[in-house]
Amino acid sequence: MVVESKIISLLYTSYERAGLHLQFNVIFYQEGFWFSSVYDTVAEQWDTDHCDYKVEVVLEECFKYTYTLV
Repeated sequence: MVVESKIISLLYTSYERAGLHLQFNVIFYQEGFWFSSVYDTVAEQWDTDHCDYKVEVVLEECFKYTYTLV
């Protein structure tokens, strides 16, 4: 489990370069790959996501609210 649930911005470079704002809930390893359970603040939904192809990761202090997975 991630200790502090803060929003980060990053650049995802797998297919097309896309800027994302994510809140990580859990990071885990499965069958040779790292995955994460994240809340996408733009799409407003939880998702499970590959951890590779993420660059320019920055902690965002401007987001006041975080989300919980119920």
